[in-house]
Amino acid sequence: MVRISEIDIIKELEKDASQTYTQIAKKFGVTEAAIRKRIKNLIEKGIIERYNVEINYKRLGFEIFAIIGIDCKPECMMKLAEELKKEENIRKIFTTSGDHSILIEAVFKTSEEFSRFLKKLEKKKGTLRVCPSIIVSRIK
Repeated sequence: MVRISEIDIIKELEKDASQTYTQIAKKFGVTEAAIRKRIKNLIEKGIIERYNVEINYKRLGFEIFAIIGIDCKPECMMKLAEELKKEENIRKIFTTSGDHSILIEAVFKTSEEFSRFLKKLEKKKGTLRVCPSIIVSRIK
């Protein structure tokens, strides 16, 4: 009997979540039904919450992909995070306990659009500091 861990299945899905159960089963030398059952179990346990798509934003015409750290007053953090959800350039928003209160991933068609966004962000109530980083390349 072949033993595969939940982590093995998760790593395979992280590589390419569009794979069929049959394709994954072949890689592990098990039946399609075994993989289907294991993935269903991962979903029911809340380990897999959803499947995502990785997008090449440059091919969509976006010049800048940035991660932006925002330092804000603690009492303003959740309100600011909620406000940021309305911004169409923002792809992901995280509240953190690290260097910044909020981290966002965002895309912009031009450097001018990016600059305008940063200025607008700096003016939002409770914002203390904005720390942008433009992604040059993805390693993993």
